[in-house]
Amino acid sequence: MNNAFALGYISEIGTDPTLLTFQDTLFRLSMLAQTVFKWEGLPNGIDEKHLERYLFNEGRCMFYKDPNVGWIITKCADAGTLNFYDEPTKLLPVATDAVELDLATREPGEDCILIYNNDYAYPTARTILMYAARLTEMQRTIDINIHAQKTPVLIKASDKTRLSAKQVYNQWSGFEPLIITDKNLTDGVEMEVLNIAAPIVFDKLAIEKNKLWNECMTFLGINNANMDKRERLVDDEVQANNEQIGYSAEVMLKSRQRAAEAMSKMCGCNITVELRKAQKPTEGAEPPKEGGEE
Repeated sequence: MNNAFALGYISEIGTDPTLLTFQDTLFRLSMLAQTVFKWEGLPNGIDEKHLERYLFNEGRCMFYKDPNVGWIITKCADAGTLNFYDEPTKLLPVATDAVELDLATREPGEDCILIYNNDYAYPTARTILMYAARLTEMQRTIDINIHAQKTPVLIKASDKTRLSAKQVYNQWSGFEPLIITDKNLTDGVEMEVLNIAAPIVFDKLAIEKNKLWNECMTFLGINNANMDKRERLVDDEVQANNEQIGYSAEVMLKSRQRAAEAMSKMCGCNITVELRKAQKPTEGAEPPKEGGEE
């Protein structure tokens, strides 16, 4: 990020740490959510990122052949009644710039394919917003607890000694190895130091935050390692965790695969979608040993 862009971004959103934390968390989770699935064989140069963005934000989108631009994926709106399965009988393409598009209504299965994010067409963005808000609250609580360790005392002083007390405090908070004051600083003047140190809980909060992050990864169908348990997971626990991750991924994968099959038949292409395989760790790398284990 260059300085000009950074300054412009700061002036736009401000420097409030809670807002910055929320936006960063939301961005990272959103990017992960839209990278879970890999599409291949999409015609007419269609980029999978647009398809996944529509499914992420809208919960559904439509695939059809426009007479002006060819095969295309757009957002959609209901334009007719619902059938006995509560599915729309007519769809209307929706686009920000629809000047070149033919905005005629189309019948799903005949003139277009309706692609669902899941069986309920529920947008992933709503769940990601919830996780981003909860993770932000945890992170800011951690930040506050860490900051409280820096200033654990409160100095009570009169107007006469306020400046001297402030100078002493500045030396102390600046890690001065030796603080020298006037011997008459507190003669006849009431001054008191109150200990307001907060308990150290940021380490425990960090563990809880990591659990919440892993919970979100499980929802997305992304494998996540349990790094917080000191004991090693037994095979049954690993299997149970993998099954939950697998079913979570299947919730959104099956609706995409069903759409990919219908899209392939309509356009005569071989469109496929699968879970994206993450890059494997470097071979030969060993996990850190626990508790001084040899």
